[in-house]
Formats: sequence, structure tokens, C-alpha cells
Amino acid sequence: MKHRSGNKRRGHVTAPVAAAAVAAWCLLVAPSAHGAIAASLVGRIEGRVENCAYNPSLGWDSTAAAGPLALSAFQNDFEESNGNPFRSWALEFGPTVDGGAVYIFDPVALSGSGFDGARAVVLRDLFARWIDPSTGRVAGGTDGRTATAAAFQLAVWEIAHENFGTSDAATLVARMSMATGAFRALASAETAARYAAMTATLGAGGFRWHDLEVLTNPVAQDQVRVVPAPAAGIVLLGAALRACHSRRRRAPGVRVG
Repeated sequence: MKHRSGNKRRGHVTAPVAAAAVAAWCLLVAPSAHGAIAASLVGRIEGRVENCAYNPSLGWDSTAAAGPLALSAFQNDFEESNGNPFRSWALEFGPTVDGGAVYIFDPVALSGSGFDGARAVVLRDLFARWIDPSTGRVAGGTDGRTATAAAFQLAVWEIAHENFGTSDAATLVARMSMATGAFRALASAETAARYAAMTATLGAGGFRWHDLEVLTNPVAQDQVRVVPAPAAGIVLLGAALRACHSRRRRAPGVRVG
């Protein structure tokens, strides 16, 4: 962080208090942002099993045969060993995560997970538009939520696995299709309609940004999720800064403002 000597006056926090607040912030944030996560699948309630196909040798517009896959296109509800819940989406087709097992995930920033620029841009836009930040679930009402969740998972797989042959995000979106390419799906009519509506919004008015991370595991599906907000750290840091500012205002002979 760049130091500005002019900030030492006019009621700013003292170095010891700021250092203590930052240290507390780091202790709270570091385990979830950098350390391994032990988590168990507790539910898979929104989504559907969809008939898909994948042939990694095919281009985005190919209609050649691809091997059949019956994929569980669901939102995954996990709970960490410390009790914190989170929702995620599979990046890989398998092996699927199972309830009752404890998985050790290593969090990796999306930018360092192997996603190229265009894929990362479009995936962030998908999450920004279609994941409700207040619930972590797909946006929209309860009617049709299972189809919307399935469509969202299919879009995640499409972005992750299709051979788009482009580094341009807008071109990538234009090439997204469940009917052609290396990855495709013979989805239910409702899921297909939701997928079409969903992908039609991508990039509209500019690509949006959402902070995402990949949870990697050597024996189970890698997951992608919204980076958890360190709410407890924000509260603690804010309280420390307010307390310091208040003490300086009360101290005799100290000019504030």
C-alpha cells in the first residue's frame, strides 16, 4: 500500500491501531482466501439431470457425433467444517461430489485457474447477471428455478469446455450454443429456453465483473463460486477505525477536522 505522509494529520488513525486492525483483518480473511477448505455437500436442490455430449476434438460449430453424458446440472450447497455455508457450481463433468463425504478444496483466484481472458470475462458476466448476491442462488422467482439453475450450470460448462477458437469475449458469447460444438446438451424444453434467455443477456451493455474463485480438488469436480465477503473482518476493521477516531476527537489539545 502506498504511504502518503500528508495523511498523518487531521484525525487519521495512529499507526499502532491501524496495524492492529489490519492484522485482525488478515487473520480473519486469510483462512478462507488462501488456505484449504474442508467442506461437505449438504444439498443439491436446484437443477436437473440433463442429457449432454462432449467431444474435446470438435470445434464450436461442429455437428459431428459426441459421446453421451447424463450430467447432474445442479447448484451445489456446501458447508465448511467451521459451519460456514456456500453455494458453488461444477466446472468439471466428474467425478461428482457426493453427500456425506468431506472434500478438501484449494481456493484459486479465477485469474490463476487456467481460464483464458475471454472465458473469464464471460463467466464473471454470467455470475454478475444471474446469481442473486443476497442468496447465492440463480436470479428470478421460485417458478422455474430448477430449470434456471440447470441452464446456469450448462452455461458454466459451455464456457469452461467449448472450443470457441477466439480470444474476444463478444465473439465467444455469439458462439455459445447447446446444439453444436464440443459440448452440447439435449436439454429439456424449459431448460433450453432458460439457457437461450440467459446467454442472450451476456455482454449486453458491456461485460460486468464479479469476484470469483475456483475450488480445486484432485479427486472430485472442481467448483466455481463467488468469493465470500469477509463480513466479520469488515465489521472489526470499521469498529477499530471508528474507536480510534473517537478517542482522538475526545483527547484534549488534539485538533480534528
